[in-house]
Amino acid sequence: MKYQNRENPSEEAQNIVEFTDEEGYGKYLDLHECYEKFINLKGIEKMDYLTFLSTFDQLFDVPKDRKNAAYKEYLLSLLEYLEDYTHRVRPLLDLNDEMETVKQDFDLQWIEGSFLGWPEATGALAHTGAHLDLSAFSSWEELASLGLDRLKSAFNGSGTEMWRNFGRKSYEVVQYQRKET
Repeated sequence: MKYQNRENPSEEAQNIVEFTDEEGYGKYLDLHECYEKFINLKGIEKMDYLTFLSTFDQLFDVPKDRKNAAYKEYLLSLLEYLEDYTHRVRPLLDLNDEMETVKQDFDLQWIEGSFLGWPEATGALAHTGAHLDLSAFSSWEELASLGLDRLKSAFNGSGTEMWRNFGRKSYEVVQYQRKET
């Protein structure tokens, strides 16, 4: 009886690892959820799903000023999906070793300033007092993503009126949210 089960396993026994229909038993990626998050990012050019599939790994093409808190959430969901997919497709692969190698490569490129998509500050951004358009930011988290040096530079060059206006805008949003509840 056991021999017969080995030759004709049930469908449940064949599908030990679960894949979506789009993944085709591990042959394809199903990035629909990540695609939805990406096209809903503020300031990102809209594209169809097939274009997204051909460009989703080119993170260096996204301008540095668009890499905010929402973009970070998108990247984390993309990373989570790719890790899960890799575990299902190649369960014996030591992903921790692979990630350690990638991190070492990244650290080296970052120190050298050669990491694609994050060029060193040049031109107006390198000088104290470079203008910063606060209307593009909706929360302090997005401002924090610029880094302390960039914020100091903008603060020193603009006076405090711009920052007061941003604080007033944030306060009005909080007051509006309180009224709704």
